[in-house]
This record gives sequence, C-alpha cells and structure tokens, in this order.
Amino acid sequence: MITRRRNFVGAAAGLWMTARPLAQPRDGARVWRIGVLGFNQPTPLSTGWSLFVDDLRQRGYVKGGNLIFEAGYFGSGPERVDALAAELVALRPDLIVITGGMVAALAARRATGTIPIVMADAADPVRVYGGRDSFPTRGLR
Repeated sequence: MITRRRNFVGAAAGLWMTARPLAQPRDGARVWRIGVLGFNQPTPLSTGWSLFVDDLRQRGYVKGGNLIFEAGYFGSGPERVDALAAELVALRPDLIVITGGMVAALAARRATGTIPIVMADAADPVRVYGGRDSFPTRGLR
C-alpha cells in the first residue's frame, strides 16, 4: 500500500518528467483522490493544469475512471480557506494540490500532517513546512 501511494505521489509531483507508457485502468482497481485547494477553478486552457492532468492520464490515472478530483475554491474570500482545507482533509484524499498560493498552502499544512501536499504555485515551501520534512520521510516529526 505504501509503495502504491508513493508511486501515485511521484506521478502527481512529476508534472514535467518523461512519461511512462500508458497503463490501462483495470476493473476493480483502486480509485485515487486528489484534493485541489485554490483561488479559482482551473480552466481547461490553464497550461499548468492541462499538463498536470495530461501527465496523470499518460501514467494511467484517468479522471472519472480511477481518479477523482475533490476541489475547494475560495475565490476572493481567503477567510474561507481554513474551512475548505478541513473539508478536503475530511474527504481523505491521497494527495492535496495547492493552486491558491501561500494562503492555501498554509491552510492545508494546518489541516493535515499526513496527506502529501504538492504546491503548484507557493513561493516559499520552507515557510510552510519549517524545513523539517524531507522526501524520504512522510509527515512532520
């Protein structure tokens, strides 16, 4: 189980890495959940988001098949971000992707210490994690 989760996180974090051959989803295969926390819903024309979804599809994670996106968008109301982060964590996603800058990254960090967080546009990840976490260890100590 840990190996499958690490593979999934690696696929999600490696947006611009060379894609592996397409793996077809199997019936009864595990369904992965990605929580998205951001200002606004990404449009299909958003280059970064399109690359992210395309890379996941090339690696065998198909939206509506073995992949579900759970999203929380707070728009111009950053006072809602902590509540949205808590709602996302309650849905138990396998990964949280931050598209709402530092405000969203800090809220996700406060909401969970066990779910991996990928910050697509946070400027200072050391501030979020305090520089205590590393790739080989999961969660803060």
